[in-house]
Amino acid sequence: MAAVNFSYNPNSYQPLVGKNDPMEVFSAEINLLILSWLDVENLGRCVQVSRKWKVLADDKSLWKRVFFLKRRSFGIY
Repeated sequence: MAAVNFSYNPNSYQPLVGKNDPMEVFSAEINLLILSWLDVENLGRCVQVSRKWKVLADDKSLWKRVFFLKRRSFGIY
């Protein structure tokens, strides 16, 4: 079996070219999961970042969760 080389070579590092937007790195499902942790204020800010972020942050499932949790915190079910 061949030995695996785990040494770090800084010259071999290649950044994600054209991937400055974190929403482009992950799939839509992962992005929605990440956004699902945000509150109303921060989710509203995400809508303002770019068109792609707006499409993701406007997902109905995110807002249903936000309003459900908000109602629940006020004791309204």
